[in-house]
Amino acid sequence: IRQVGYQASKSGDPGAEKELAVLGGVETVNWRAPDGLEIQGRRLKPAGRAPHPLVMMVHGGAVWHFRPFWLGRRSISTLMLLGRGYAIFLPNPRGSTGRGQAFVRPVLGDMGGADTHDYLSGLDHLAARGIADPKRLGVTGGSYGGYMTTWLITQDPRFAAAVAVSPVTNQVTEHLISNIPHFVSLFLEDTYTNPGGKYFDRSPIMFAHKARTPTLSTCGVLDRCTPPEEAVQFHNALLENGVKSVLVTYPQEGHGVRKWPATVDYGARMVGWFEEHIPAAAKRS
Repeated sequence: IRQVGYQASKSGDPGAEKELAVLGGVETVNWRAPDGLEIQGRRLKPAGRAPHPLVMMVHGGAVWHFRPFWLGRRSISTLMLLGRGYAIFLPNPRGSTGRGQAFVRPVLGDMGGADTHDYLSGLDHLAARGIADPKRLGVTGGSYGGYMTTWLITQDPRFAAAVAVSPVTNQVTEHLISNIPHFVSLFLEDTYTNPGGKYFDRSPIMFAHKARTPTLSTCGVLDRCTPPEEAVQFHNALLENGVKSVLVTYPQEGHGVRKWPATVDYGARMVGWFEEHIPAAAKRS
C-alpha cells in the first residue's frame, strides 16, 4: 500500500507520499475461530510502539472482502485514525469472498452466528500477541458492517466505542420496509412470522438492553437498502437503556456516506468519536 502511494506521488500526485507516511506498515494476520476454521485479515499499523488502540472495520456484504486498496478519498477516516496513533484491523470472516464457495456458504442461514466469533477471536489473537490494547478497542462498519457493529456491542462488552454506518438493527422491519427483503430471508433462512426465530434472535434491537458501548450511528435519508429507520430504532433503544448514543442523519445520502462535503463531516465525526472514547495515548495509573 505504501508503494502504491509512492508511485502515485511520482506520477502527478505530489501530496500522496506525505499523507501516506502515517502508515507504519501492513501485516497479514491469521488466526483460528473457536470451531477451528482459519480466518485471515490485515492490520494497518500506525507509527509508534505497540500495543496500539485499535479500530476494527467490518466490511459490507456479508459476501465481500478486504483486499489491498488505495488509501485515498474513500479512506480519509482511515488515514486520520492512523495519523492519530490508531491501528486498523480489517478481518475477512467466513462469508467473505476470495476463498471459494465453501468459505462463503457458512454465513447463509447463520448471519450473526459463527461469524460473530470470527471477529471476536481475531481481537483476542491480536491482544494475546501484545499488539492491540484490549481496553482500547473500537468497531465500525457499514451495511452488513453496520449490522455487525450493532450486533457485536450487544453480544460482548469489550468495545469502548462504536460507529455504525447504514446498519440493519431489526430484521423484521428491514424485511418489510427495505427494497431487499429477500436478503434477510436468504441470510437468516427463516421468516418474520416465526416467533422467536432468527428474525428476532439475530436482531441487535432485541439485545440493546445489554449494550454498554457509546455508539455513533449514521444513516442516509435516501437509503432504501437499509432505511434510516434502522439506525433510528437502535439509537432510541440505546438511549432508553442509558447508553450514550448519537444519531447523524444525512439528508442527501443513500446507502453509505459518499458525497462531498458529507464524507468530510462523516470522517471528522467518526474520528472524533473514537478520540473521545478511546484515547490514543494510554493513561498512566
